[in-house]
Amino acid sequence: MATSIGIARIMQTGWFKEVRVKDLDSHSVRALLASRALLVKIKRDLENQIRGLLKNVGLVIGRAKFNVFAVRAQELIADRPELIAVVGPLLKARQAIEQQTDDLDRKVLKLARYDAQVRRFMTVPGVGPITALCFKATIDDPTRFKRSMEALRRSVAADTKSAAPRKGAAAAPARKRA
Repeated sequence: MATSIGIARIMQTGWFKEVRVKDLDSHSVRALLASRALLVKIKRDLENQIRGLLKNVGLVIGRAKFNVFAVRAQELIADRPELIAVVGPLLKARQAIEQQTDDLDRKVLKLARYDAQVRRFMTVPGVGPITALCFKATIDDPTRFKRSMEALRRSVAADTKSAAPRKGAAAAPARKRA
């Protein structure tokens, strides 16, 4: 009872701000993109760990993209059972993560392919399916913005909130804007 009275008083005084809830589709797209980003980070961390373990014993994988990394790592540990015991499980985990990332990539491409608005965003140079889907999920309902610049500011603000805090000289312009 006391809470309902408190809420009523807040409503009367105007100490509230209207909040729009995003569509469930937007939430699911954001969750898909966040899951993909996490898997990409885990894969990169595993690769860096493997590189570090091999470098400690004088072995360098070098620049390796796609499946070349796993092949090169397997070549380097082939004759060393002590390294196979340590690096082998990490390579298997990396392979499993890579498979899951590929599955999520296919889902992202499928979503982008069947959404006309996302395809239109992708006509901008440098904008791919991930950026286009992320932008669409962030804006959600464009009719809630009176001006297009307001939507742009909102999307940039959402990106800067999720970014790492700025340090040093680069933080000065951020303080001036605030």
